[in-house]
Amino acid sequence: MGEALKEMNKVLHERNIKAWEDKEKAKSANKAQRMLSDIKTWEEKMKISHEAKTMKIEAELESIRQHKHEKIKNEEAQIQKAMEQKKAAIDAQNQKKVLEITEKADKHRSNNTLPMKCFGICTD
Repeated sequence: MGEALKEMNKVLHERNIKAWEDKEKAKSANKAQRMLSDIKTWEEKMKISHEAKTMKIEAELESIRQHKHEKIKNEEAQIQKAMEQKKAAIDAQNQKKVLEITEKADKHRSNNTLPMKCFGICTD
């Protein structure tokens, strides 16, 4: 019976060691799982943070692009306005010159004279 008792104690002792070993392995696995979960959470936070920064930069770039585009459009409008003013001034000057020429031509017709400078067959 002493042998059986020793054998029983040995089996019981082995079971206790096996239970402790399984418990420690489970604790270690749970701790590793928590640490991996914490790292994954941190990684997700970093991704979200970087995505937010990227979106902010893209929004700033879009704002700058729109501002520059608006500035260019305003410059184009100013150039167009200046061009229209110059065209109007040239047209007005041309109409004034045509009116002066017409008046001089009428004056020459009424006086029956020739202009001092003329093209073609006129002689000075």
